[in-house]
Amino acid sequence: MNITKSPLSVFLNAFKYKSTIDYSKFPVLNEEEIDEQFIQGHGPGGSNVNKSANCVLLRHIPTGIVVKCHESRLLQKNQEIAREMLHRKLDEFLNGDMSISAQKKRIEKEKFLKKQKKNEKLRDHSNYDEEDLQLETLSVSIQEHLSELINSFKDYFPDIPSNNMWTKDPFSVDIEKEEKLNLSEQEVDNLIEISCDTDLKKVFESVSLINFWLGCQKEYSSVSEKVIQFLMPFVTTYTCETAFSDLVYLKNKYRNRLDVKPNLRIKLTSLSPNLKLLCDEKQHHPSH
Repeated sequence: MNITKSPLSVFLNAFKYKSTIDYSKFPVLNEEEIDEQFIQGHGPGGSNVNKSANCVLLRHIPTGIVVKCHESRLLQKNQEIAREMLHRKLDEFLNGDMSISAQKKRIEKEKFLKKQKKNEKLRDHSNYDEEDLQLETLSVSIQEHLSELINSFKDYFPDIPSNNMWTKDPFSVDIEKEEKLNLSEQEVDNLIEISCDTDLKKVFESVSLINFWLGCQKEYSSVSEKVIQFLMPFVTTYTCETAFSDLVYLKNKYRNRLDVKPNLRIKLTSLSPNLKLLCDEKQHHPSH
């Protein structure tokens, strides 16, 4: 029996720690390696607790790790929680300080120490009046936020290697150093023709970088295809980050029953809906 978490809960948990947690060593929990037993529970909850075998006992056969769960009256819920507990304990057993729980504890500790340091810094300015203190607090928060944005941006978009700078501006590259460009003979010829074309230079100055290279596909296919393959990860990363942010905004505690799929499609599309046409196709309610 395979019991999995909801995709949204997995996504939100991963999104919270995505830039700092290493999930590469997280072990796989195979059902074939689990010995599962259902036993009678104990504790508060009436006489039915001692009569129903809804307490789940799991043993991981290769390591001998044992967990027991009786947090719910529902057997299926206890099975799900027990597997999460076993998965976490297996990760701690195999990876130690590099387990997911250990990494999260370190992150929380770092956040606590950072906040503590921030509060100490604010206390040093206790002679300021209330307005100055509020401005100082706001300034510190903005600086920390901008610093985190810069670090995150550098992770996702590292500096372009010198041998690929021609993709950014084909009209300012030194073609004579072609051995450093890592291009074939045909691609170098294409790049020379592009850099000497004054009409293309005007187009380059008036459109976006990706649209410029897409326009060169027909005439300079070899070099333009190479550029597009190089630029695609940047576009894909931006689209994914936008989708993550929109999903967190749409699926919040006030709209937890919302069917997010159609709403997310509308949020991400570049097309503008014809609201008048959509409203005209529906029957108007008299009270509206």
